[in-house]
Amino acid sequence: MVVYSVGGTTTGGDDGIVPASSVAAGREVFQNQIAHYMSMFVSGNDAKHTSLPENETIVYLIEELIVQQPVDPQKPLSAKLK
Repeated sequence: MVVYSVGGTTTGGDDGIVPASSVAAGREVFQNQIAHYMSMFVSGNDAKHTSLPENETIVYLIEELIVQQPVDPQKPLSAKLK
């Protein structure tokens, strides 16, 4: 199983509800339980918790990484985000 943990960061360092440290701590929750874990953060005006479902980057990640095709954990994600 592959787990993606995605959070937003605004000027306060979190998305207004979930601290960035909690998003990053997901790695500890899933340690030795899954094949691959990846945490990602988006920033900007639409990085608030309530805006994340409409954030263009988040929508892209869901569509490309989850709906369209599973990610090969060995391939860099940065190539897909351009």
